[in-house]
Amino acid sequence: ALQAFSHSKGRSPDLYLFNPSAEVHLAAGRSTKLPNALIGLASDLDTLPMFLGGRDDSVLVHKAPRPAFLASLREAGYELPSFVTKEQLDPSAPLRSLRPWAWSPDAEQILQPLLNNQSALQPQATPRRCFAKSWSVALAERWSAEHSEDWLASQDTVGRVCGDIDEALSAVAQLRETGAAVVIKAPFGSAGRGMMRVLSDDDLQTARAWTERTLAQQREVIVEPWLNRVLDLSAQITVEADGKTRLHGITRFVTDRRGQYLSTLIGDPLRDLSEPIKKAIIGPGRGWRMFAHMERCAQSVGRALHQAGHQGPAGIDALVYLDEQESYRLKPIVEVNPRYTMGHIALRI
Repeated sequence: ALQAFSHSKGRSPDLYLFNPSAEVHLAAGRSTKLPNALIGLASDLDTLPMFLGGRDDSVLVHKAPRPAFLASLREAGYELPSFVTKEQLDPSAPLRSLRPWAWSPDAEQILQPLLNNQSALQPQATPRRCFAKSWSVALAERWSAEHSEDWLASQDTVGRVCGDIDEALSAVAQLRETGAAVVIKAPFGSAGRGMMRVLSDDDLQTARAWTERTLAQQREVIVEPWLNRVLDLSAQITVEADGKTRLHGITRFVTDRRGQYLSTLIGDPLRDLSEPIKKAIIGPGRGWRMFAHMERCAQSVGRALHQAGHQGPAGIDALVYLDEQESYRLKPIVEVNPRYTMGHIALRI
């Protein structure tokens, strides 16, 4: 226990909170009851912010982790924060800042006793619209119109925001007429949840019912082509109070065949890739053109987030796909997540 809990007392701590279902609460517009699976996710992984903070900081957890588990991390070289449960939390104990995974209704509800007791602590509340995929679509549309290269995604890959069932079904039909597979996305959803693929006519009836439910709950959907993805990438940034964007790095993550998040790779994002994909990204005379483009795009997204009222961490998901001519193309903005991401965790590790 002494090995695991040797902390500096140099400053007041930043308090971290893992609330991975922020988008569910944002979709409802309030803190809402979660399915058991999502409650379990938050509980099982609530120590994750230990990689974001330092030895002066604290992480709010459901249950204190075992000292032996923490000691093994200390032996591996990590400087660990302290861990505090809700029952142990002293609302009057001075804190430097509050750092939830995302500022959302559930985070504000959990952290309200601290906000009530310490006037210096203020929620860095991001406007709800910045979490919506429709906001990301607008950014992608503008960026795509300003940047045209034969290795960048064409403008017809940018999603279309639809506000009623007829508009959505029309958008699906137009894409299907070109021979494209289609994905319909809810504006609020994370880790690839909240989407419906239309790969054949057999999917249309199910897709219609899903779209009607989503429109009733969230008032809009995004319809876009389901691309032949070969590589998922994400740029991790922090938007500072003065408007500057700090780029932490680019990570590679893994999704399943439905596009749902599985994992983020630690270390070289290009390891274990096939030679054709590597050549497309870093081939002769090309440098790291896709990565350099993502970095420029991340700076632009950071400025847009700051102008919209966001301050703090964010991730910009991108993908490399294979087009109909078997050429590799980069779609630099798939969605923007104005919160911490697993990419931030991976880079800190």
